[in-house]
Amino acid sequence: MGRTVVIGTRGSKLALYQANRTKSKLEKYFPELNFTLEIIHTKGDKILDVALSKIGDKGLFTKEIEQVLLDNHIDMAVHSMKDLPTLFPEGLKLGAVLERGEPREALVSTGRRKLSELTQKDVIATSSARRRAELLKINPDFNIVDIRGNVDTRINKWKAGYCTAMIMAATGLQRLGLAENISELVNPAQMLPAPAQGIIAIESRKNDTFIDDLLQQINHRES
Repeated sequence: MGRTVVIGTRGSKLALYQANRTKSKLEKYFPELNFTLEIIHTKGDKILDVALSKIGDKGLFTKEIEQVLLDNHIDMAVHSMKDLPTLFPEGLKLGAVLERGEPREALVSTGRRKLSELTQKDVIATSSARRRAELLKINPDFNIVDIRGNVDTRINKWKAGYCTAMIMAATGLQRLGLAENISELVNPAQMLPAPAQGIIAIESRKNDTFIDDLLQQINHRES
């Protein structure tokens, strides 16, 4: 076995799915290399009792991983592209993206109702200030509550009665085999998804030509 290439990732089920998908693609092209995962916990993973909008920190789910990458402890980092800040830290860049998944928002609701069927009697959960604003534009009387946790955690909270509906990224549910919980894929004309939603991004160091050569083999230019 040749050189070991370390891929940094968060530890959630969705993050590990995305990191393992990246790892599998690289192993297909470079079977002579040894690809391993390293789990890194971020600020967004540790603070679970405060709404994301109130933490007010860019890079909540990326900063710690990026620092480990800059310190040369890992060779690349896998993220949900929508979590990345607009500007990369000095010394880092977008190395590649994988083929985009479903970009739309998903409604998860009790009784499999559509967004147009929800009323002010419903308790609608979201962790996103953007989604909250879009929901209130649809109906200013909606009762909206914060929800934190990974995809499967939020699904379990909904099933336990914390809320009667949730807005989530559809691709996360699909990648984790939870698509049966989707009541509706929301028309972007009703709710505009986050930029780059559904894209897996691989971040790398500038001037690392070895990693650049690897990532060019799996980069999906159309995405």
